[in-house]
Amino acid sequence: MDSQIASLRSRFGETDDDARQQLQDQINALENQIQQCEHRCNELEDELRNAEDQKADLQQEISSAKAEKAECEDQRDTQKNRCNKMRNKLERLQSAFHRVESDLNAYVSATKKFESSSLNSVQNNTNAVKKCLDSIDQYLAINLGSRNGDSSPSHPSASTPCPSNDSHTGSPEQQLRNYMYSHNYGINDYNIYSQDPEWQELHSQVYPGFHTQSASEALADSDTHFCGLPIQRLPNGTWGVISSCQSAYEVYSNDFDAYVIENYPSCEFKTVDARRIAGIDMISDRDLANPEIFWERSGGTFESFMAIAQLIPSVQQQLDNGISLETIMSDPHLGECARLFFNVNRVDHPTVYENDGFYELSGGGRHRVMLAQLLGYSIPVRVRGRISHR
Repeated sequence: MDSQIASLRSRFGETDDDARQQLQDQINALENQIQQCEHRCNELEDELRNAEDQKADLQQEISSAKAEKAECEDQRDTQKNRCNKMRNKLERLQSAFHRVESDLNAYVSATKKFESSSLNSVQNNTNAVKKCLDSIDQYLAINLGSRNGDSSPSHPSASTPCPSNDSHTGSPEQQLRNYMYSHNYGINDYNIYSQDPEWQELHSQVYPGFHTQSASEALADSDTHFCGLPIQRLPNGTWGVISSCQSAYEVYSNDFDAYVIENYPSCEFKTVDARRIAGIDMISDRDLANPEIFWERSGGTFESFMAIAQLIPSVQQQLDNGISLETIMSDPHLGECARLFFNVNRVDHPTVYENDGFYELSGGGRHRVMLAQLLGYSIPVRVRGRISHR
């Protein structure tokens, strides 16, 4: 257009006035077109700049959306892991419920059978007692009749030897066992036989360390100890026992999402140092203020359970000598310890998950584990699975 204007202007000197006016009109029209084109060009440049600004805003929004997407994916993975853990926990609880339900049904069935057999046994014993009374009546009638006709009555006590007191013969441990046999004592009789000076003397010979501390001293706790074990306040408001591997356990408990739980096809059985078992918690302020309540939940007292736990080495020695667990469980002296600490088939036997450096208690058995920790003993446990770092 500029060249056209220049060409039209060069023709001004060669034309008349009318032609010049036409040329000027053409030039003006071309200049108007040029101005319109420049104005349009400016508008297009403004639109281009706006479009570039919009492009930058969109790219920023895309970047933010990508970051939000990555964060949402991380949260999704975390929730998936938590869901898997909760599903595993639910399966374990359902399995435990089925076992308890099965054991309860078996117990009810056994109780009914026992009740039925007991009734039969009571009837038989009643009949036997009647026969004995009849025999005694016959004996007295015959004996009295013979004495009326005999000037030298017999003295059966002179020829019958008195039974010997086995609780004063043999080793101290054998004497203590004979004492329990002869009196037919069990765990529920602790409050009776523990007051007997004869039992106290025999027991102090076998377990001299047990009588160096009174029950009140053993249960004299503070905000740092419970029944002689160190404790700490947990985030849920209860108290937990500090194990010998507490630092390794806290690394795990403070970051559950970094670990995965692998359940074994069936429980494995191991004898482990009780002090390496962590996760003993749910000790309330009420338990801390009154430890007797804590032990009464398991049907005994601190003293009675401690007396049983003291027998763990003796039971282990019997097992090492080849004596079967069934035989030991029938022993009136060692039987209760064998049933509580060594019978891994019990539903409430201590069950754990193993990890590098510690075992986490899963389920019941904390009273027994605490007693073994207090005494520094190793006990058999059921290992349900393994906790591994992702």
